[in-house]
Amino acid sequence: MKLKLFGLLMLTLFVSSCNDDDDVDFCTVHVNLFSSTNSVFNPEKVKVVATNVQQGQVWSAYADQTGVAKFEVEPGMYSFSAQYTETKNNLVMNFSGSVGETAVYESLQVTIDLKESLSSQLIIKEIYYNGCKGADNKNYLNDQYLIIYNNSTDTAYLDSLCVAHVYPSRSTNPSAFADNSKYPFVPAFNFAWMFPGNGHEYPLLPGHQVVVAPNCVDHTVDGNTNSVDLSKAGYWACYSDDAGLTKQSAPATPDKLTLNLLWKDKGTSCLSSTLDPAFIIWKIQDNFDNFMATCLVKNPDQPKADNLYMAVPIDWIYDGVECFDKSGRNKRLPSVVDNGSIINESGVGSGSVVTRKADAEASAAAGFTVYADTNNSSDDFTVGTPSIK
Repeated sequence: MKLKLFGLLMLTLFVSSCNDDDDVDFCTVHVNLFSSTNSVFNPEKVKVVATNVQQGQVWSAYADQTGVAKFEVEPGMYSFSAQYTETKNNLVMNFSGSVGETAVYESLQVTIDLKESLSSQLIIKEIYYNGCKGADNKNYLNDQYLIIYNNSTDTAYLDSLCVAHVYPSRSTNPSAFADNSKYPFVPAFNFAWMFPGNGHEYPLLPGHQVVVAPNCVDHTVDGNTNSVDLSKAGYWACYSDDAGLTKQSAPATPDKLTLNLLWKDKGTSCLSSTLDPAFIIWKIQDNFDNFMATCLVKNPDQPKADNLYMAVPIDWIYDGVECFDKSGRNKRLPSVVDNGSIINESGVGSGSVVTRKADAEASAAAGFTVYADTNNSSDDFTVGTPSIK
C-alpha cells in the first residue's frame, strides 16, 4: 500500500472569557478545521474529540458546514483531535489532526490543520510463492496465489485492476531502475494481468477478498495434501488460451473467472520467483491506448537486449510488497510504494506465506478485520501458513 502525508499542525488561540452558569464555570471552545492541502474536504463529516487530560473525560461533536465544532467544557487541560475518511477511485483519503495539551481556563478558539493521508482500499493481503512438498516429497511449485483485500469501509471495484510481479524477478540482482528520480515508474516483468469490467461490474465489499492464481485448479489431488485447492468459485485465474503459457492449466473453477492478459513479453510461465518476488497492483489512470503505446521500456543497463518491461507510473500503484529471502536483498520497489520488505527465509517447498498483520484497534472500530497498512512490509507483514486450503 502507498502512503502520502501532507500538512502541518497549527494551533491558534484567541482568548476571551468563560461563562458563569449556576456557579459552574464553563468555557466555550470553538474548534476551527481546515486543510492546507485539500480544500475540498467535507467538514460536516469530521468528528472532533475534546479530552480532559486530567480527568479523562471525553466529549465529541461534528463540525458544521463552515468547519467549526463547538464545545462547552469545564476549565482544565484539554487535547483536541479530529478525523474522517472519504473514499474516491479506490483510494482512501484519511484526514486527521490533533492539538496537544491546551490550557482551557478562558473561552478560546482552536484551529486544527487536518493532515491528509492517502491509502488504497485494495491491498495485497497474502502471497504464497514458496510452494510445498508434494506427495513424492519433491517441491511442488504450481500452486502460487495472492489475495487482494478490501481494507476500507466502502465498496471497492476490481474492474481494470492490474496485477504483476516486478523486475528484477530476484532480489539478488540490483535493479537498473532503482533511481526513481530518473525512472519514475516500476517495471513489470514478463506479464501483466487486468481484471475485466466497465468500472462497476465486480464489486468487493469491505472486509472481503479475492484469490488470484496462475493455476486455478485443485492442487491437493493425488495425495498432495500439503497444497491448496484453488478451484473454488470466485477465484480468478491468470490464464489466456493464446498466451503460449507453460506450467499452467485452464481454470477448473465453476465460474471460470479469468483476468485479461494486459501485456506479455517473452516469458512462457507467469509463475513468480519461489524465493523473493515483488508484486504490485494498480489501475491505469491515463487513456488506455496512449498508455499501451508508450509504456514499454528496455533495461538501461542492457540497451542491446530486446527484453521489454511495462513501466507502471509510481503514482498509479495501489499497493506493492517486497519479499526477500536469505540471499541478496536489493530493493526493487521505491520507498513510496514499500518502505521496507518482508523477509521469508523458509525456503522453496516450505508451504509458507507472507501475510499482513491485523490492526486490532482499526478492526474493532470497523467491525471486520482491518490489516496493517503503514507502507512498510517490514512492519505490516509476517510469515505464516496459508489462510485458504
